[in-house]
Amino acid sequence: MDAKPTIADLDAALSAAAIACADKAREVAESGGYPVTAEAWAIAATELAFAAKGVPGALPARAGK
Repeated sequence: MDAKPTIADLDAALSAAAIACADKAREVAESGGYPVTAEAWAIAATELAFAAKGVPGALPARAGK
């Protein structure tokens, strides 16, 4: 039996991944890690959040550039 995920399942998974990336970005920033590492996690969180909301298109590789 093949169980296919629903859109709600996929949205929940994307949202969970976005939250995990945002938490990692905060952890890196607060622990004095490299700013570019925190930025990379934050961008990943943003991309995943946009995907979870169904917003089409991609963001630039580096925000603000």
